[in-house]
Amino acid sequence: MIEILKTASKAGFSLAALGTALIYFVHIEWIKIEIFSTLTSDQTYKALIFSITITFIAFLFLVFAQVQSRKSGSVTVTAKDHGTAINNTGNGNITITKEK
Repeated sequence: MIEILKTASKAGFSLAALGTALIYFVHIEWIKIEIFSTLTSDQTYKALIFSITITFIAFLFLVFAQVQSRKSGSVTVTAKDHGTAINNTGNGNITITKEK
């Protein structure tokens, strides 16, 4: 597993490699829970597939939420009393005004 992560990292997929490692190690620890020793191999497989499916759905939800958060139309920043307004969101049209 470490060799796969090193190779992925060298290829420029560092974030993907870290995500893969996180999911891998979480599921490895998850399978070590005592309840799985009482389940059949078929039940354990189905539980693992269910867990991976839920993880993927959560990932899709987070991607959707991120895309929606970046769709804000414009950002207005206002400075008071001769101050300087700074917007570091990095997205949207920016309008800077000073109050009188």
